[in-house]
Amino acid sequence: MYADRGYVVPKDKAGYTGLSFASEDTTVVTVNKKTGRLIPQGLGTTKVVATFTKKGAKDVQKECTIIVRQNAS
Repeated sequence: MYADRGYVVPKDKAGYTGLSFASEDTTVVTVNKKTGRLIPQGLGTTKVVATFTKKGAKDVQKECTIIVRQNAS
């Protein structure tokens, strides 16, 4: 298993009150839906999508690319 873990942290929620996260490929990385905590699962590349919600407004989605590589020994 991988020892390194990280978090997806948005810089500015722009008044949006709801925030959730999702990984496009959970064989590469899983992400806690509420906290944005990333846990590598395997080597590869995927995108993590953050969805911002606010009552009376259209949802906004932002994504970032996550690359999981093998550490050099």
